[in-house]
Amino acid sequence: MLNRRTMLGASVSCIACVGLAGAVRADALPQRGTYDGTGIADGMILIIRREGARLRGTFIDPRGQEAAFELDIDDQEIASGLVRVGRRPLIMTLEAVNSNVMAMGTVPLDESYQPVMNAARGFEVIRR
Repeated sequence: MLNRRTMLGASVSCIACVGLAGAVRADALPQRGTYDGTGIADGMILIIRREGARLRGTFIDPRGQEAAFELDIDDQEIASGLVRVGRRPLIMTLEAVNSNVMAMGTVPLDESYQPVMNAARGFEVIRR
């Protein structure tokens, strides 16, 4: 099963995927919003709302497949957690870049819930 150390390591890799390791964020995570993917994430939609130390929402992939999620927000304003898109579990990480852009990282998990690091991806999503 997925333990906290594995989750933290994969979350750091998610952030590195989008080139934010060590970057200073301009803003805290937003309270709510709808975001559209750009570049390789074109067609992806992310709908979020903040509830205390959690970020809840819906991820919609370019094929229209939806996945509800609930991510924990740490003291550095990075949200991360386990998300299941279809049958495939993955670790998702969200971090504010500025008031209109968030960086999103994903690391798929194998059948034994271990991260598949060479399949990690980074994306940018822009507020509508």
